[in-house]
Amino acid sequence: MKVLRYWIISISLASLLGGCSQNALEDRDTQVLIAVGPSNHPPGSHEVAAGARLIEHCLENMENVPGVQADVVYDWSEVPQALDAYATVVFIGDNFPGERLPNSETAMEQLIAMMARGCGIVCVHYGVGLLDEDVERGGDHPLLHWMGGYFASRCEHHRSTAKIYEAATIEAADPEHPVSRGWDILTLNDEPYSNIYFGPNNNQLLPGAFAMATSMLPPENPKQEI
Repeated sequence: MKVLRYWIISISLASLLGGCSQNALEDRDTQVLIAVGPSNHPPGSHEVAAGARLIEHCLENMENVPGVQADVVYDWSEVPQALDAYATVVFIGDNFPGERLPNSETAMEQLIAMMARGCGIVCVHYGVGLLDEDVERGGDHPLLHWMGGYFASRCEHHRSTAKIYEAATIEAADPEHPVSRGWDILTLNDEPYSNIYFGPNNNQLLPGAFAMATSMLPPENPKQEI
């Protein structure tokens, strides 16, 4: 079952350790919050709840990075610890869960404070999506600045593309970047997103954002897509 699909992130899972000194890591576990948003996809497709449990299991059983603990929540009011305890928050769901969860206004206010203190953020697959009602008329949204880009889902200012390809070849945008260490080119039958919205400057990446992976899409008229 394909649970973890292709996603766009400007802060990788390496950010789990961001902002924590080695001494701090030795003194306490690194806490990760996994927030599951609503999903209307049928069983066997996105599987956001199962995906969250899989992420939790993988994080808590890493052999090379021990001492990571994860909490999975389906409602922002269920967060079991003070938000300052979390080094990273992971979102999975249909469109960005920060805008879809119950208590979304409170969630967004608190997320802004979390990101301001340097918390990491990861969005899995459709979790990078924003609806037109979520963004300002020009397309601005906090997620654009936290992640470097988002999937514009039926937005007036931009239209991103979601399509399943039988053979989409994904490769590292910068093989020398530390995040790309050990990366192999892969070809998969899956749903990489294209025409992602990266900002108002002719859709160029914002300062401080970098591309992790690219693909030549679509096959009938290929151009390099981040």
